[in-house]
Amino acid sequence: RVKIAKVAHAKLDDTMRALDELGEALGADADHQEAIKTLETLLETIEEPDQRGQVAEMLEPVYLASHDWARLKGVLEARLEVSQDPVERGELLMRLATLYEEQLEDYSAALDTVAKRLHEEPSDEDIWSEVERLGRVIGEGSEKRVADIFASALSNVGADDPKTASLAGRAGELSA
Repeated sequence: RVKIAKVAHAKLDDTMRALDELGEALGADADHQEAIKTLETLLETIEEPDQRGQVAEMLEPVYLASHDWARLKGVLEARLEVSQDPVERGELLMRLATLYEEQLEDYSAALDTVAKRLHEEPSDEDIWSEVERLGRVIGEGSEKRVADIFASALSNVGADDPKTASLAGRAGELSA
C-alpha cells in the first residue's frame, strides 16, 4: 500500500489516492514506519491546505501513541492552520495549550495559545479563567500580561454585551 501511495502521489499526481492507501497501511499496522515516513514527507511538501490537514490528522494518533510531543505539536499546528470550523479550532487550541503545559512545560506558550482561543471566543468565561490560571502559574508580572490578553481580545468585539463588559472590567482591575 505504501508503494502504491508513492506511485499515486509522484507519478499520477493523485494525492487523495496516496492518502487513502497510507490510511489503509496505518489501519493494518499503526506503527508502519514506511507509511509514517511517507506521511511526514507529504506533510512537508503538500501545499494544498485540506490535504495538509488530512496528513496531520493521520499523523496525530501516531505521535500521541509514541509520546513524540514535539511532532504532535507540529501536526496540531498544521491542523489548526487549515481548520475553518470554530468548534474544531477551539478544541485544537485547547489541546495544543494542554500539550504545551503538561508535556512540554512551556507555560508561556500555553498562555499564548489560550489567548488565541480567547480572541476567537471573547465571551467564554471558562477561557477567561484558564487565561488567569495560566497567568498565576507563570507568576510574577503576569497580571499585566493577562490584562493585555483580555484587552487584545476585546479589541475585536464590535459591541459590548454584559459578558464582554465584565471582561473589560476584569482587564481594568488587573492593569490597575
